[in-house]
Amino acid sequence: MDTNVAHSIEATGENDIIINCLMRRSYYDSHLIHRLAGNNLLSEFFVNAVYKSQEQSKYLIFPSERSSKVRHFMTELICEYYSSNICSEEAMNSYLGLLFTELLRLYKDTKYMNETGSGKRTANMADILHYMEMNYQTASLTSAAEHFHFHPNYLSKIIKDYFGHSFIKVIQDIRMKKACLLLKNTDLKIVEVSEHVGYKNIRFFYKNFGEHFQMSPAEFRSVHRNN
Repeated sequence: MDTNVAHSIEATGENDIIINCLMRRSYYDSHLIHRLAGNNLLSEFFVNAVYKSQEQSKYLIFPSERSSKVRHFMTELICEYYSSNICSEEAMNSYLGLLFTELLRLYKDTKYMNETGSGKRTANMADILHYMEMNYQTASLTSAAEHFHFHPNYLSKIIKDYFGHSFIKVIQDIRMKKACLLLKNTDLKIVEVSEHVGYKNIRFFYKNFGEHFQMSPAEFRSVHRNN
């Protein structure tokens, strides 16, 4: 379900189990986008749910009640979540990928697939976002447009329509996200972090970082290291 879908739960029986899975936007950025960029159905759903500026009220129903694989992957996913064992996070990511794969296979050739349409335009947007995630250090509107054989003005417009921001703003957000990871998890100097995420001008990096987080990179690192 999208974040804006109104829903309710019917009365449960003693043998019912309800599992509520919530995903942060940052999880889609860092994990799912790489796995789903080539799939039209899920790309369309997630790009709309996570990035599109106007409110949506969409959901997908998977006919999974007879699938032993879905039950198995879901059970293992939950066990990994509660076990906190070594590499549990990576195991959960892998089980989630397998879960989505099995759900898509069940979804294919059902009446739901025919109702959703091809999703071609949104799938293109997922591919564009994937390209930006992979090339955030050097990507420009011109280079991205050339890669997808679009006119730069057209690419700029569809990015604005979907994300509510300009191409450069989306790239800057990706760079800031990567900078945060480096500041939290490495001992790289701030100038090295700046260069690694694609800023040749350290002053511009400080300016953008301050606008995003209302603190300097050094303060950000100190706060998160202390926590």
